[in-house]
Amino acid sequence: MKNKLTTIFLALILILSATTNIFASSEMKVTLNGEYIEISDTAVIQNDITLLPLRPIVEAMGADIYWYEAEQLVVIVKNEIKLFLVIDDYELIKVIVDDVSELMQIIMLEQYEVIVLESAPTIINNRTHLPIRAIAEALGAEVFFENGTVVIVYPEELLNDVNRDKTFFDDLIEMMYSLDQSVALLEEMVNSLLDSTLEQIDSLEEYAANWLEFLELLAELGLDDLIFDFID
Repeated sequence: MKNKLTTIFLALILILSATTNIFASSEMKVTLNGEYIEISDTAVIQNDITLLPLRPIVEAMGADIYWYEAEQLVVIVKNEIKLFLVIDDYELIKVIVDDVSELMQIIMLEQYEVIVLESAPTIINNRTHLPIRAIAEALGAEVFFENGTVVIVYPEELLNDVNRDKTFFDDLIEMMYSLDQSVALLEEMVNSLLDSTLEQIDSLEEYAANWLEFLELLAELGLDDLIFDFID
């Protein structure tokens, strides 16, 4: 009986050690310039880091937030400020760009800011949660913690300058689709060229083998002098 209990206990330890420490914290509140933000989901404590639902806070700051399921990508747009997050990735990418057509050049020239997050974005109850400080600061706000409340201080001129760029995300998805198509076409062309090259190599190998067989036959017939005539 004792051995059985020990086995069960050890199994529980393994299960718990492999499970992220996540629990709800209903005490956390968020204010933006003194006004409480209504959050439908409670905050979540994960490995001693408070994660908050992203959408209500971002939208209260006048930004728009988009979700691209195929790449697990979160895009936040506030006029020229564009923020990119990937679920379970610790990097937040901040880009200052007006039009998606400029994005490729900015990426190639590495003219963007990489912000390392305390905790990677995660989906809880079908909503994206993450430490809000990095997002708020990337949008130009200051963040404090006072008596269990997240206090966001945002300059009024930025708060009132709500997002006007309503087409960026759709243009981004269209560009990504076009790039995928171009990459697929390029891969097809490379594979076709490779197949053609391999066929030519096989043909050359066959030609070389036939030539070698012919020279060996001449040697067997004692016509060695002809071999040098062919080589010349």
